[in-house]
Amino acid sequence: MRSILPTALGNQEAGVALAVGFFDGHGALEGRLSLGNANQTYFVAQLQAGWNWFFGEQYWHMAKGPYAGAAVRYWDLVQVHSGVQSHNLAGLVDLGWWFDFGQWFIDVRLSQVLAVAGFSSLPHALPGFAFLFSPLPGISPWLPIGLIQVGLWL
Repeated sequence: MRSILPTALGNQEAGVALAVGFFDGHGALEGRLSLGNANQTYFVAQLQAGWNWFFGEQYWHMAKGPYAGAAVRYWDLVQVHSGVQSHNLAGLVDLGWWFDFGQWFIDVRLSQVLAVAGFSSLPHALPGFAFLFSPLPGISPWLPIGLIQVGLWL
């Protein structure tokens, strides 16, 4: 089964987002692309690919239901006034619930970043890698990111 859906809310995405998923048995391979201005200063492009396992469907014969998965996300953050780019690659895990409504569905999930590697086009900046579990470590050392997607089966 194939699906195309817009991102309704979240996951640190800005602008237009498009996701595509391919279901096989109790698993799903998904990809997502988003492009847009995060604010007046930054443009962000994100590309994410991941796999989710619908354990509720496998063990309790639910129509999708709860799932767990893992993904890799690349994002390019561009400071529009200077042209400085920050390239980042992150590994993350997902925990969510898929609600099926006939031809429509809602995907609600929490994504937890585990590690980030990045480099910048800024002169003399060095590449870096860190086990980073929160986009706001000053507020919380662990901070999952929420995502709600509404979609239509094709």
